[in-house]
Parts: sequence; structure tokens; C-alpha cells
Amino acid sequence: MISADLRFYLYLAIQRLPLMIPIAAVVSGIGLMIVLSIPPVYRASGTILVESPQVATNSTRSGEAVGALARFHIIHQELLTQDALANLAERHELYDDAAKITPAAIAEDLRGRIDLNPVLFGDNIDALGFSVSFEADEPELAAEVANDLIATILQRDLSSRTERVGARLSFFEEEVARTAQALASIEVQLQNHKTRNLQSMPDTLNFRRSMQVNIRDRLLLLDREKTSLESRRAGYIELYRRTGNVPDESMQTPEQLRLAELNAALRSQRMIFTEDSPAIMGLLTQIATVEAQISPEQGNSGSNANGSSLDFQLAEISDRLDAIEAERNSLEQSDAELTASIKATPANEAALNALERDYENAQSIYNAAVARLAEASTGEQIEARLQGEKLSLMEPALPPERPVAPKRFLLALLSIGIGGAAAIAVALGLELLNERVRRPVEIERRLGIEVMTSIPYIRADSSWSALRLARWVVVPLIAIGVILL
Repeated sequence: MISADLRFYLYLAIQRLPLMIPIAAVVSGIGLMIVLSIPPVYRASGTILVESPQVATNSTRSGEAVGALARFHIIHQELLTQDALANLAERHELYDDAAKITPAAIAEDLRGRIDLNPVLFGDNIDALGFSVSFEADEPELAAEVANDLIATILQRDLSSRTERVGARLSFFEEEVARTAQALASIEVQLQNHKTRNLQSMPDTLNFRRSMQVNIRDRLLLLDREKTSLESRRAGYIELYRRTGNVPDESMQTPEQLRLAELNAALRSQRMIFTEDSPAIMGLLTQIATVEAQISPEQGNSGSNANGSSLDFQLAEISDRLDAIEAERNSLEQSDAELTASIKATPANEAALNALERDYENAQSIYNAAVARLAEASTGEQIEARLQGEKLSLMEPALPPERPVAPKRFLLALLSIGIGGAAAIAVALGLELLNERVRRPVEIERRLGIEVMTSIPYIRADSSWSALRLARWVVVPLIAIGVILL
């Protein structure tokens, strides 16, 4: 049963050949014409190399704000803008009727024809390059446009690096000038503060405290000396009132010297004991005894001399007391000034510390700006001498010898396949639409009866078969010839 079906379908295919062959020939011919009419596409490619910096310093690395790959992508996007592509098409006259084509359509077409891709040499990330290619219908035009794109990329990379280092250098020059001005202003404030508060600076606090201690010790000594001089003056006056004599070491007798010593001891004891104490009473008795031993002649003979001596000694004591008072006033004024300066020292120290902190911060900012300026200057010199990381031409684009598209052989095979598929589809469609009964099995399926036997159709005229075979062969050949012509 299966072999009978196969023979039947083979018979049907042979029967449909006169129709299938022309259809396949026509469709395949049309496909071949379309393939032959497609213009060739040539692709020219050039290579850009990313050169490592010849001078590898910290300044160049810190100044490299944008890497080569990032710069390339930025330039890539700039090249694919609508204005840039319109200028490219105008420079190379890529479109004959450019006036009738919108800039958006030109940009869309050129974006599909331009290809920029990174390239790794030997799978090494440090050996990096970029491939720039362009597709055109002429090999010379493809190479010309690709080289134009390469030249534009190299020029923009050089301009971007130069502008970047120049802008960085200008920025840090302004920053150094600004921080230097701020530092100078704080220096002036610090100097003025030290000048205004020269006597109350914290670094002289210990010295001023020691001076104050010395001044106060000196005041105590002056007070003691003043008290001693006043007591001495009172003793002289009292002694002269009682005896008419004045203690003078050059003219006094031993009794007079003894009397002066006892009077001095009495004055000192009176500062400690009361008048009715045994010590005071004993000294008074001794003084009375010594006074009795001094003869009146000694007192009278020296009365005149003693009077002048008393006046001289009292004047000397007064001069010394005046000098002590003047020195005391000066020391008290100095002590008051020291006290005021010591009290003002903490506030001045706080203000000084704040100014010094501001100065240190400004100094550190200034030093950092100067260091960055030096780095920027070094980077600018490196870029000026083309010794930094840069893009360079490794291989220019050359006119290609063969087109990259279309693949005519594959397209021709595809056209023939489509023609055969179209012919088979038409044959199947006609068979599906044919409702005639041509086999016993179809009678059994439709009528539900069993066919006992069937007589096959026998063609008696063999010339008719030869004519049909000639038609199957000649007609398709004529159709193919007409299509090709």
C-alpha cells in the first residue's frame, strides 16, 4: 500500500513538472536578478594603537582623569552625532541627492556603515587598540572615509588631552593664588594679634609669673625696709629728745652705742610683747641705767654736732623713704599690669590657638595646591612633548580587494531554493483543490465500497508522450532565457 502511494505521488509530481519547472525557473530567475542587482559593499579598516606613557610618573597617573578606552568611547559618540555625520557626508560627497535626504536619514545610514571596536593584541589588556572601519560601494571611498575617521579620532584625542591638562593647570594656578591670598590674610591677622597682645602671650606666662613673684618679694622687702627706717627715724627723734644725742658711729661712745642697741631691741620687742611684760621691763631698766651713765657734758658737748647729725640722718632717711615709695609705686603698677596680662592670657591663648589652627589649615591647603600644581605642570609638559598615554595610528585603512557583501553564491542558492519551494507549493495547492477520483482507494474512502479490481489507463500514442517531455524541457529553458535576458 505504501509503495502504491509512493508511485502515485511520483506520478503526480511527474504530471505537474510542466507547471512546476516554469514556476521554479521564474522565481529563481527573479531571485538571481535581484542578487545580481545588489551593489557590492566594500569595507576598509584601520587600526589605532593605545600607546603607554613614556614617562610613567605619579603626576601623569593622577592627572589622567579619563582613560584611553573611555576617551575613545566619548570620541566615538561625538563622531556619531547627526551634525558630525552630516559634515562627513558633505566632505566626501557620499550621497548624490543629499539635498533630498534629511540629516536624520543620513545619520542613521552612516551609523550602520561605521564600526569602531576595541581590539586586544594577544589577549593582553595592556596591549589595547581600536579598529575603525567604514563600508561603501567603492573600495577607494571606503578607505578614504575610514582614514578620515581615524584622523579625526587622533586629532580629537590630542585636543582633549591638551585641553584637559591645560584646564587642570589653570585651575590649580588659580587655586594656588587663592590659597596664598587666604594664607597671607591669616598671617596678617596672626601678626596683628601678637602685636596687640605682646605682653599677654602664653609663651611668656611663666616668665611674667616669676616676675610677679619677684616684684611681690621686692615689695615685701621694701615694706620691711620702710618699717625699719620709720622705726629708726622715730628712735633717733626719741633718743635726741631724751638725751640730746644722735647715734653716730663715728662720734658715739660705747655707752651711746649700747644705748642705741638697747633702743633697737626695745622697738623690736614692743612689736611682740606688751609694755608690762618682763622682757620690756628689763630692757627699760637697762636703758635707764645706760642713760644714767652717759654724762651730761657728753650730751651737751655734742648737742650742736648732734643736731646737725640728726638733721642729716633724718634727711637721709626721708630720701630713702621717698625712694622706697617711688619704687613701691612703680612695682605696684608693674604688678597690676602683670596681673592684668596674666588674666588676659587665657583668652588671648584661645584666640591665638584659633588663628594658628586656621593658619595651619590654610598652610596645608596651600601646600596641597602647590603639590597638585607641580603635578599638573609636569603632566602639561609630558603632554606637550607627547610622552603621555596617547592614541597613535598603527595601520591606515587600505582599499579592500574584495567586497564583504553581498554573498552572491549563497543568495543564488537561496533563490533557487525559494523557486523550488514555490513550485512545490503551487503543485500541492492544485492537488488539494483537485477533487477527482483517480485511485480505487479514493472510491473506497468516499463511497464505502470495496473495489474488486481496477483497469489502468493505457496511452496508445507514444508521440504524445515525447511531445510532452519536450514541452517540459524546452518551455522552462525558454522562460529562464527570457528572464536572464
